[in-house]
Amino acid sequence: MVLKHAPPGSADALSIAPYISMNIPQNGSSPESLTAEKVAALTVDQVLDHVETKALPECIQWIKDHSGVARKHGVMLTAYEGGQHLVGVQGGENNDAMTKLFHEANRHPRMGAIYRKYYDAWKESGGDLFCVFASVGNWTKWGSWGLAEYYDERPADVPKYQETLAWAKVQGQPVVDDPWAGYTEPAALPVTAP
Repeated sequence: MVLKHAPPGSADALSIAPYISMNIPQNGSSPESLTAEKVAALTVDQVLDHVETKALPECIQWIKDHSGVARKHGVMLTAYEGGQHLVGVQGGENNDAMTKLFHEANRHPRMGAIYRKYYDAWKESGGDLFCVFASVGNWTKWGSWGLAEYYDERPADVPKYQETLAWAKVQGQPVVDDPWAGYTEPAALPVTAP
């Protein structure tokens, strides 16, 4: 570990990537392993149950473990990237039904509640700066990385985006609750023939 060998005072932070991980391969290493085919047969609620009972607690334990290391070395704990990590890997990304299911899970109101628990655990564990991986990004078979899929989505329509803004506001960050409030589409310009 770098901190173990760093001269005192040469580091001021331990930065981690505490993802809520559900990385699903095409084939499992054991009969009990989750595979793309097994996960594709689940409901959105079953996926979110797995996230809440397995992936999130595992992530929170990683955060706590790293928080202890940071405290031991007298540095702050930061996240250089993080968020949900529901994605197919090792061929699992080619299972369209699973990809669709993961996208639905990311749009679900429960994902917002999961993000709230995630951020609260980060703060309770002594975490400082937290950078989400992507604010906006197209969701594909390679992941649902953006808090929102499109730049013009309203936070209220994307629970994980809404919870991220709410949490940031509680932390004292300046947040615009609804960047589209009061916006109206401009009138269409008349088309004239040359």
